[in-house]
Amino acid sequence: SLATQVELGSGQRRRLCQAIPGDGANDSTDSRNHPGRRRSHAVMSGASTARGVIFCISVGMSAFFVALLFMTPTLALLVLPQTRGAFRAINDVIIGGWFHFVVGLLETLNGVKMQVVGDAVDPNERTLIIMNHRTRLDWLFLWAFIVRHGRPNQEKIVLKASLKNVPGAGWGLQLCAYLFLYRKWKKDKEHMVRLLTYFTQSNYPLQLLIFPEGTDFCPNTKRSSDRFADKAGVRRYDYVLHPRTKGFATCAMLLRGHNYKLLNLSIGYKDEVPDNEKAMVTGAFPREVHVHIERHDLDSLPDSVAGLEEWCRAKWEVKEDFVREFYEGKDKCFPGKHLPDANAAVFWKVNFALVLWWGIMGGSVYMLWAYSLSRWWLLLSSLIYIAGCLGGGFDVLEPLLAVPTLPHLPELDDADAAATSTTTAAAKKAQ
Repeated sequence: SLATQVELGSGQRRRLCQAIPGDGANDSTDSRNHPGRRRSHAVMSGASTARGVIFCISVGMSAFFVALLFMTPTLALLVLPQTRGAFRAINDVIIGGWFHFVVGLLETLNGVKMQVVGDAVDPNERTLIIMNHRTRLDWLFLWAFIVRHGRPNQEKIVLKASLKNVPGAGWGLQLCAYLFLYRKWKKDKEHMVRLLTYFTQSNYPLQLLIFPEGTDFCPNTKRSSDRFADKAGVRRYDYVLHPRTKGFATCAMLLRGHNYKLLNLSIGYKDEVPDNEKAMVTGAFPREVHVHIERHDLDSLPDSVAGLEEWCRAKWEVKEDFVREFYEGKDKCFPGKHLPDANAAVFWKVNFALVLWWGIMGGSVYMLWAYSLSRWWLLLSSLIYIAGCLGGGFDVLEPLLAVPTLPHLPELDDADAAATSTTTAAAKKAQ
């Protein structure tokens, strides 16, 4: 997810991503069910729209209030090494509870169902998770998988750095040690090495999700993927994007030797494909989200960056056909036996979280209305987070305090040197 790519402005990219493929003569598919098609959402009923609005308000307000009113005081625990573990544990519990709340909103309020097939997993395993990036909201729906087959408290996601500046949610995720990347390899590599070294040295039971494609599937990103395929002389993909393998390979190298499993997930949406936040507001939620699991021992994968990159590219070629069969098949489901929930009482947990977090939201609103001290605390917390963002973010501060000196990793340095040499040689040849 760290390969260099020319980025369009957000407004231009948004317009391009709303285009419909199949308009050009060179488009290889024009199926109504093609995942690259930005379909017009069916006219939603008033009840569906109301549920969508409640979902968005609940997610936004809960993230904002919890981050500013309850998570901010934990920053004091970062100062001393003796209390740093408490800082991580408290914020992990908060984010785990919020995961259950969001899943409750998806399933109980909006009727989304999660179907999981494939290899059985142990939720207590340390895992590196890779998955195709169908929409910009995949990570949200994957939380329904995590509460069933993982550990929500220790789940971390590789996200683009701009998201950590989002008031409320982004600020809170900084304190939860999510891995934010700028797509500037030197800077991102240093942060990735430091954070994952912090997790391995502290024996943290990490579950890390990374999207090797680096961005979600839409007409504009598909065109970029096609240009890469044509330049590299490889096959064009219609249902996934060609992966940017350097970020995945670096994560895998850093986690090797620490008893990690790799979960290769494929995600598909049976009916509605939630392209963006607007779809959520209108209540255009998918009825079913399907996930297929392929499980590997991470240490059984190639032991070099180049080998891991080639392994990932080969898996993505298989994934292209696998996801194609899902969308073009009659039943729209992945093959395999349905897996029962690995974590017990998920239904009761997510519904308890609904009641609890709506109560927290109501209590927060009352506190802000009734007590001026709460309003002053909200202002102070906002200023603290803004100052933190200007300084690089609290997500950077935590591993920096724990790992002030970066470890020497010759295998990663050698891979970078080889990549630079190859790029320089290609440039000279082009001249």
